[in-house]
Amino acid sequence: MTRFIALASVLGALAVSGLAHPFSGDAVARKRQGPDHHIGNATSYTPSGVGACGVTISPDQFAVALAPEFFNTCSERSQNLTITNANTGVTKYALVLDECDSCTGQNLEFTVPLYEALGGSLSHEPLEVIWY
Repeated sequence: MTRFIALASVLGALAVSGLAHPFSGDAVARKRQGPDHHIGNATSYTPSGVGACGVTISPDQFAVALAPEFFNTCSERSQNLTITNANTGVTKYALVLDECDSCTGQNLEFTVPLYEALGGSLSHEPLEVIWY
């Protein structure tokens, strides 16, 4: 009986410690990072109307502008990305419709509605995201 109580106490302590912090940004990032996953910083932008391939981008749609090294050709514009806020785990889906000339590495830009839907605040940029 003593062993049972000790085991129950240990399991209870583990369960409570897990509830105190259901997940952290680092845990979400580790779980979701894979060979085709990228971690970068996202900022918001308002499209000028026409994206890099001549496609009109509405300011109210979920659209992404990739860095030149990831935006290889205009055929990439139809690519649907899965994007996760690395700190909260909120996930959204958006189309690649533009190129971000000022973005470097795995950083990218989102239209304002997408940025806010992922939990971004326009006064607290950038937003750390995992995308694939």
